[in-house]
Amino acid sequence: MVVLKLLMKAEMENVTEVTTGPDFQWFFTIQCGNCSELREGVGITQEEKAAMSGSRGSAHLVQKCKLCSRECSVDVVDKGLAPYNAEHAGSFSPICSFECRGCTLVKWEPRGGFSCRGATSGKRFEDIDLQDEWCDYDEDADAPVSISHVEGELQRA
Repeated sequence: MVVLKLLMKAEMENVTEVTTGPDFQWFFTIQCGNCSELREGVGITQEEKAAMSGSRGSAHLVQKCKLCSRECSVDVVDKGLAPYNAEHAGSFSPICSFECRGCTLVKWEPRGGFSCRGATSGKRFEDIDLQDEWCDYDEDADAPVSISHVEGELQRA
């Protein structure tokens, strides 16, 4: 069992925090711990749990390797995203942890489902896709808002 921390880094303009909702889905490239096969775009939803075969336990993701048929599981340790705040902008900050059994998370793939708040107005922006640069306009503050250069790093906890 390995626990990995996901650290996020982003540039933010006129935004105070980046968060997720309760039905958020994380996307990763996962590597089998037995045969090293890579699977891209694997989604982990923290609201759903699946039973692990041969065990009484469950995890947020349970899957068999397509190459060697070994089962692996990933569990979201932190229930939700620790907000990525404006003071962290431009540097890596931990946002979530994952317990991996039989596999390793290799790369985080940021996608949609994020939300943020305008720095001046506090206006909430929903369903932000961070695959590319996100830009909008905060009419309440009469200012542009953006999140760009999003990166992820996985470290042992």
